[in-house]
Amino acid sequence: MEPPRPGPVQYVTLDGSQIAYQVTGDGPLDFVYMLGIGTNFERWWDWPPFAEMLWRFASFGRLILFDRRGSGISDPLPEGRLPTWESYGDDLAAVLDSAGSTSAVIMACFDSGPIAATFAATNPDRVRRLIFWNSYARAQQAEDYPIGQPPSAYAAIGAILEQSWGTEDLTRYLVGDAATDELVEWHAKLSRGACTPASYARQNIEMSVADARHALPLIEAPTLVLHAEDYEVVPSALGRYIAEHVPNARYVGLPGWSLDIFERDDEDEILDLVEEFATGSAPASRADRVLASVLFTDIVGSTEKAATIGDARWKAVLDVHDRTARSVVSSWRGELIKTTGDGLLATFDGPGRAIRSALDLNRRLAVAGVQIRAGVHFGEIEKRRDGDVGGIAVHLAARAMAKAEAGEVICTRTVKELSLGSGLEFDHRGLHRLKGVPEEWELFAVQV
Repeated sequence: MEPPRPGPVQYVTLDGSQIAYQVTGDGPLDFVYMLGIGTNFERWWDWPPFAEMLWRFASFGRLILFDRRGSGISDPLPEGRLPTWESYGDDLAAVLDSAGSTSAVIMACFDSGPIAATFAATNPDRVRRLIFWNSYARAQQAEDYPIGQPPSAYAAIGAILEQSWGTEDLTRYLVGDAATDELVEWHAKLSRGACTPASYARQNIEMSVADARHALPLIEAPTLVLHAEDYEVVPSALGRYIAEHVPNARYVGLPGWSLDIFERDDEDEILDLVEEFATGSAPASRADRVLASVLFTDIVGSTEKAATIGDARWKAVLDVHDRTARSVVSSWRGELIKTTGDGLLATFDGPGRAIRSALDLNRRLAVAGVQIRAGVHFGEIEKRRDGDVGGIAVHLAARAMAKAEAGEVICTRTVKELSLGSGLEFDHRGLHRLKGVPEEWELFAVQV
């Protein structure tokens, strides 16, 4: 089964401003994933771990994403005038109306918490379930709310954010230990593509005084609060407050510091929890069917080489191949499913690692006078009891490999799109009919 491609960007007009949104997938429920100020949903798909999380959401429902006014590809805020923070709920309502959604599961992250809480309290028939991630009902401290940030501290943080918005240093602070160079570069671009530092500061002031505490006791939807216990940017006490004041809420504290779910080692367990809560049932056969990047390789001209050098020397070549394959796949965090006599089948959790593993293997084997070709596809695979894997994604990787020349890595469009921002470049190889696979497929060669 092919992972769903991101849906087309659409617009809905509200009070003279256009709000961008997107619907991906066609599952039986609507799932709204909301981030806060300073984001751009089109660029979420450019970071493979983020995209894989979004596809997980789209696997069990219609995934609805949008940029509220002032962020991303929606209209900017009017100069000199801020909408009230409650009016951002109108953005959500307008998007749901335009998408034809009458009732949705809403997952609110960071400063979108007050918006989601107020919307759920005032529109109980439109919210099936509510999920908070590293969020709050109020950020600033008040006389009856000592757990919030003091106004002076919030003002200082706001000044720092305005000066450093869109920089890699800020991303490293927000992300923490998970901040690889690639993640930092992508996240800084995401921030710059969301809004300017001045616009961020204006919105940050507005959201700092947002107070949805009065709405919490009125929320009827079953509510799940997920919070990284050590995430100092949004203290876990703010998440606990939500769970303590929503009548039908469950709090799950998660160890460590983390901005986003996709940065965590326990991402799969958290997403299983989200899916089970959103759908009301445990993920079906999650352990047996998973999304993965599939790599197939084989040695070019293996039959001719074996005939030329003889069985004994050819066996030695294959031994070198197998040892090198195990080492390379392991170093790129892959799983070697099997060697195939003159090639291999391996899976990876990201297409970039699958591609780089193939390139690395090709370079190492070339020293031994062996040339390989490789194919990569990303899709759903079936894990079998004997340790093998199956499914159309495996067939597509094999068929892509068959189109490769010596030293080439050929991949499908899905892999190319997931690799945006990875530094990899591709040459278009046109549309192809692949044996045993329906429809035509666009193939691309990785530039070496």
